[in-house]
Amino acid sequence: MPARSLLQTRLTPRTAPMLFDAVGCLFDLLVECDVDPTGALGAPDAEALLTQHPTLQALLDAQLVPHASLHAALAELSPGSRLAPAELVDRFLVPPVLLGLARLPAAHVPSQPPPHGDWLLEVLAALIAADAYRPLLVPSLAPDAIVAGPGCHTDPRLAPLVTAGRLLAGRVGFEALVEAVARQVPWQDAFDSRTEDLVAIAHGLAIGEPKAQGQLLEWDARRLGEQDVAWLEDALYGLCVRRVRQDGLPRALLCVPAGGGLQILPQAHHLRPLAAPTADQGLDPLLHRLDLPQALCGGLWRAGWAQVRIELDDAEGLDDLVDLLVDLREQEAAPQPIVGAGFRISPEGSPA
Repeated sequence: MPARSLLQTRLTPRTAPMLFDAVGCLFDLLVECDVDPTGALGAPDAEALLTQHPTLQALLDAQLVPHASLHAALAELSPGSRLAPAELVDRFLVPPVLLGLARLPAAHVPSQPPPHGDWLLEVLAALIAADAYRPLLVPSLAPDAIVAGPGCHTDPRLAPLVTAGRLLAGRVGFEALVEAVARQVPWQDAFDSRTEDLVAIAHGLAIGEPKAQGQLLEWDARRLGEQDVAWLEDALYGLCVRRVRQDGLPRALLCVPAGGGLQILPQAHHLRPLAAPTADQGLDPLLHRLDLPQALCGGLWRAGWAQVRIELDDAEGLDDLVDLLVDLREQEAAPQPIVGAGFRISPEGSPA
């Protein structure tokens, strides 16, 4: 189907219910953060926004969604699909629309660009979108119609951006970041001279060239926070989700990483597959590593886990794995192998 047809297709709550619901989740998050949706997105709610801009072309013309990301997503769709245009939008184009809107473009002032460059706005938009709509990173949380297929609301390429956002949110505060993107508070209130090192480390996480976190805070100086736990979850899914092409259309699947699992190196803050990834048939380049929060890794190190080997039978038990890894940092006994539902954890080199 020509991209032009998709761009001009009128979208309504009846023809694109999943898109309306996903955008509604973004509006809900803004309200929870005490951000005025009209000032941030130009409308009080999702239905009003998508009634004002009822097509993808209208969203592009209003500069609510970037051309590059939307057209890249359109290019992934098979021209021979038998799905109706609105259904194609509903099943496959939620991510670029939501990420564009998560930049809160109605609040932008051209003469006042965000500090540190556009990459920071990209990071914060990914963070906001992923918090508002978890299926962007967790395919099992997508609507039933997507889980049953066809459809894809998940994009593992967001993982480096979101982990960078988690670092910032853990120190600056999630609501403060949303308010800064929405221009309800000046950028400098969230990003002053004291955050320069923090922003530099976040930039490294976002572009896949992490820098040492040790200079930020001593491991003993802070507890594991909500953003740290979310960061761990985002990183695990980032390394265990692949987008593939099925019947000519994108599909997100949970997969066991190369080598049969993952390894955590607490002293270096690294999470990586047990073996170096090799080229496969996925739509996106494989991630070779993501960093983990300092508070988690410091706790594991103190608990005696110099290394953590995670062998996976499948990737269905990642939520349980998150809970267990959080608990490990508090254990008093010497590290020993642990068997969970579909996974085994051991100190590196020990039999599981």
